[in-house]
Amino acid sequence: MISKENFYKAIEILGFKRIGKSMTWSKNFGSLDCVMEADMRDNKPTYPEQIKSDSDTTRNFSQPESYVVFICVALLLEKGYRPEHIFLEKTWSLGHSAKSGRADITVYDENGTNVLFIIECKRAGKPFADARKLLFEGRDDKQLFSYLAQARSAKWLQLLAIDYDEEKKDIKIFEEIVKSHDDENVVILAEKDTSILLYKNASQAEDLFRVWDETYNKKTYKGLFFGKDTTAYKIGVRPLCKKDLTEFSNDDGITNNFLEILRHNSISDKENAFNKLLSLFICKMVDEKERLDNDEVDFQYKEGTDNYFTLYERLLRLFHRGMDKFLKEDVFYLEDDYISRTLDQYTGKQRKYLEAELKQSFQRTKLLSCQVFAFREIYNEKLFMQNGKVLVEMVELFQNYRLAYSSRKAFLGELFEHLLNQGFKQDEGQFFTPMPITRFIWNSLPIERFINFETRSCPKVIDYACGAGHFLTEGISAISDAFKAHGFTEDKKVTDEEISATFYGVEKDNRLARVSKVALLLNGANEAHIKAMDGLDHDVNFLGEKNTFDILVANPPYAVDAFKSHLERRILKEFDLLQFMSASSDDIENIFIERIDQLLKPHGIAGVVLPSSILNVKDLATTKAREILLKHFRIVCITSFESKTFGATSTPTVVLFLEKRETTPARCEILKDSIDAIFNETELTGWEDKEIYSSYVQTIDVQVDVYDRFRTQKMTFKEIEKSQYFNQYLSAFEKSKELKNIKKKTTFKRANTKEQERATIELFYSIYTEIEKEKLYYYALTYREDTLLVNTPKGTDEQKSFLGYEIIGRKGCEGLTEGEGLLTDKYNRNNKNKIASIIKSHFDGLTHYVAEAEPYVSVANLASLLNFTRDKFDKTIKPLVVADVKSKYKLIRLDNENIFELSIGERVLNSELVEGGKVPVFSANVKKPFGTIDKLLIDNFDYPSVLWGIDGDWLVNYIPAHRKFYPTDHCGVLRLKTDDLNPYYVSLVLDLVGKNHKFSRSYRASIDRIKGVKIPYPPKEIQNKIAEQCEIIDKEYESSRMTIEEYRSKIETIFVKLNIIKTGGVKIKDICKYITERTSHIDLTSYITTDNMLQDFEGVKAFTGRTEAESGIAYKKGDILLSNIRPYLKKMWLADKEGSCSPDVLVFRSDTSKVSPEFLYYSLRRDDFIDFIMHNAGTKGIKMPRGNKEEIPNYPIALPSLAQQAMLVTEIRLYEEKISDARQSMASCPSRKQAILDNYLK
Repeated sequence: MISKENFYKAIEILGFKRIGKSMTWSKNFGSLDCVMEADMRDNKPTYPEQIKSDSDTTRNFSQPESYVVFICVALLLEKGYRPEHIFLEKTWSLGHSAKSGRADITVYDENGTNVLFIIECKRAGKPFADARKLLFEGRDDKQLFSYLAQARSAKWLQLLAIDYDEEKKDIKIFEEIVKSHDDENVVILAEKDTSILLYKNASQAEDLFRVWDETYNKKTYKGLFFGKDTTAYKIGVRPLCKKDLTEFSNDDGITNNFLEILRHNSISDKENAFNKLLSLFICKMVDEKERLDNDEVDFQYKEGTDNYFTLYERLLRLFHRGMDKFLKEDVFYLEDDYISRTLDQYTGKQRKYLEAELKQSFQRTKLLSCQVFAFREIYNEKLFMQNGKVLVEMVELFQNYRLAYSSRKAFLGELFEHLLNQGFKQDEGQFFTPMPITRFIWNSLPIERFINFETRSCPKVIDYACGAGHFLTEGISAISDAFKAHGFTEDKKVTDEEISATFYGVEKDNRLARVSKVALLLNGANEAHIKAMDGLDHDVNFLGEKNTFDILVANPPYAVDAFKSHLERRILKEFDLLQFMSASSDDIENIFIERIDQLLKPHGIAGVVLPSSILNVKDLATTKAREILLKHFRIVCITSFESKTFGATSTPTVVLFLEKRETTPARCEILKDSIDAIFNETELTGWEDKEIYSSYVQTIDVQVDVYDRFRTQKMTFKEIEKSQYFNQYLSAFEKSKELKNIKKKTTFKRANTKEQERATIELFYSIYTEIEKEKLYYYALTYREDTLLVNTPKGTDEQKSFLGYEIIGRKGCEGLTEGEGLLTDKYNRNNKNKIASIIKSHFDGLTHYVAEAEPYVSVANLASLLNFTRDKFDKTIKPLVVADVKSKYKLIRLDNENIFELSIGERVLNSELVEGGKVPVFSANVKKPFGTIDKLLIDNFDYPSVLWGIDGDWLVNYIPAHRKFYPTDHCGVLRLKTDDLNPYYVSLVLDLVGKNHKFSRSYRASIDRIKGVKIPYPPKEIQNKIAEQCEIIDKEYESSRMTIEEYRSKIETIFVKLNIIKTGGVKIKDICKYITERTSHIDLTSYITTDNMLQDFEGVKAFTGRTEAESGIAYKKGDILLSNIRPYLKKMWLADKEGSCSPDVLVFRSDTSKVSPEFLYYSLRRDDFIDFIMHNAGTKGIKMPRGNKEEIPNYPIALPSLAQQAMLVTEIRLYEEKISDARQSMASCPSRKQAILDNYLK
């Protein structure tokens, strides 16, 4: 800020000269015949004698603001304001109080009769920032507005600060100028709408402030008094030129200002407002594109010359050109000279008055009926004027900023995302892809394959459901980064504009197409091709020929009701899959899979988000879609996401990373010859036929000689019946329509037994040979290919750490918070420690190991993900590596009807439960019944049963024979039909195998899936030994559990016995305090957030993420940290070191003169304290409840003496050691059981 030490430097810039060796600086304003001096020895300014003053305050430099006043006066004189029109420290009465105030500088008009403007001077830095804040909040006693109330002629008010820039050797001006007279258009509007406040109708400071606030949205100006092109006394807003446009900054608050304009204009339809804002963006972008730096821009509100009609007309012209230039869309628009040209054409003569009348009527009709910029509905002139006021505010919000760049500007993209989140609802299967996911997909693709760095040519890219353009903007950024990584920087830089020329986006929704184009424009990708059309349509003039795209990325819509009926006839003809879909089908994702095949060239690559049902739904159309994937693509990777990936939908999704197979020759066609050879030839010698065959029969667990008899159709029904694999065909055949139909035929009935047998087996082979050929064909396509599998963890906290972001839906805090995750790196696309890098390597057939990702990433032979062992082959793909239990004993399938009987229960309503009933009811939690009932579902309980939970956490239990139970539809029942199996052994092995299959809430253990499970079948004596030894471990587990409950109870008893009356109960706020002091030193090894605190008072784990926080709350050893988000999770820790934590973690510090930290910790580490937070301390929020920080300290605890506290802590420590030992014993039980199984079975 300006001080005595640098003041002389500042005024020297203004032309002040030092007088000899004195300490006085002087300047003569010749044209005004006056002099100003600054005596730095006596610290005294000398103003021209014509300048009047009501006080001597500014006649010395005792106040720091006096330096600012002096420089301001010099600037005014330099600009040409006469000294006799300048008044210093003019005294004004402030409101109704006796108190008075002095305006630093008051300037009169050219005649010296009316006040023109008033200036309030402040020091630069915090004083100016504080004054500005008070001005905008209306908490400065309305000082400037109080002056205005006394000088109603004043047209302008200025809050001013001046500083000296040591580095640039220049002065800097900080200002906010308030226009304190009415806009003519607003006056006209107020005539029709009496609710609009005007300056001319206000007299008190409070009323004047309300006018500025409510009518003019606290609009301020800069540069009107001292700007280069300004003239003394002729104050007005200068024409805005392109060179004057500035960049956005994080401090501009654009999103909040946008919402504020909607609020104070009572506009509730944010979606419509956002659509109109898109139209304005298009206007502004085309305006900037067409202008040279010195040109005046059309996208501005020209105060004093514009009315709402002229502004609207100018914007319409821009919109017309922008839609044509950027979206290739025609907009109906009539030029202003349409009337005169039409009259001249038909009459050849001038009709001046008629023309004028028609023009006026024509303009009003055109504008009053136009809804392009209608933030509110327009159908008459009053509404047009009301909307005009909103339109002006929106234009003024953006007019001073630059939007058009040739390369990405991060903040512009972020700004657009904020506006998009506020103004766009997602529906009809449309869910915007979170930016971290688009980044992950792009970082997983080997884009360098398609970049020619020598010619600077880029891949041809398409998103056929581009929505808000996230995939396209991220892709352009990814290719830009690839060029930079290859040395294309500075002079050699390849701009985003160049890269975008080969990017194509298609979007059916007109609004979204416009969103996408604006997003690309704001990211510097001006040459990208966007068109509003159906993503299933193929416009050759726009897209070029089919099969010409190098890269396809998309998140197409899914579950769109009756989509088929809305497709145009020419589109219906283009897709084979449509013939397998009904008119009411909503599975549009299948058609988008076929569309990928139409667009990508051979060896082209794709990353596509699809519902996970695409892999396992068994209807015909979805099965055919999988056939396209298997035949025409190499499935490089399947990444499975859980419910927290997308904010607007909880549908589990997958990302398929694909590479288009070669088409000349096409392997999917060549392999047909191999399959024919296998079934037509006795000896297999040619090509890879023998390899395919031997590998396949091994996969389906059939001996080669047995399969030979089947493929040569020599197998009899008796032989088929003996084969477990082929017998399933026989079971299906016996129930088939084909068999029933042939038996009805007269020729069959008349035939003898041998003829009937021959006809029957011929029919059998005609059906099931084709099924086997199909299986063998798809096995041949996939058996040599490895697919990478990435599976997201199930838990909420684990998903957040894995994904690297969290989508918050809590009102007022909506949005995406991003940190560091395993998928990809926000700042380094080529980070080798991320999953994206593993996928990218796998495209090239390379193995890349990342230790941290190992639990979530695996590689599987693609054929192993398909089930070739069932009678029905629907090509379902199971994206899990399933490892059967390795055993030296025979493996048996659970669908072996000679040994097992599989079933599920029936639904049980709560109203059907009977208190004290005789029959326990088991649901998904098969470990214990959830009620009792007095009826039976199973008639015979002679068999023992193994129960499993179908759609909950994977749980297994067994029920001995002759014990009655009732299973619900969430409980599976495996009944053992042989005495050769120990039911407890079966439950142990099934539990192990089920974990290998990763059965869970999101991957249901349905009967169909259980049928394919295999378990070892050792001799009964081995089973019994396994069961006996594991039962001993079960008893130890139960004993340890009881021990924990016992000692937990003893600890609780200690605090119950500490009667508050006897020990002097206190509220914790009297013995400890909240710590809120922050530190800028954040050591991630000791950083604590709610995410790395463990549930159930288990302490903390190491922080593995990244934080963008600049500071954290400082904690010390002995402090108690409590997670204040979802307190019921019981996350609490007694710090054993010092560090920092996030604000959602509360830090309590004990007053050690009253309470020991450990005693306080144990006093709070109780369910009673958590219940107090949840129920008594005013918890806020439903989905993410938070404790009330003001009420939590009111929790009362017993407070014995420090000596007694120490004794109690010692006793509690002993109990905690017992609990810790019991926990360790429980934790070891599963691995000990596993060791027993391994010992006997392997």
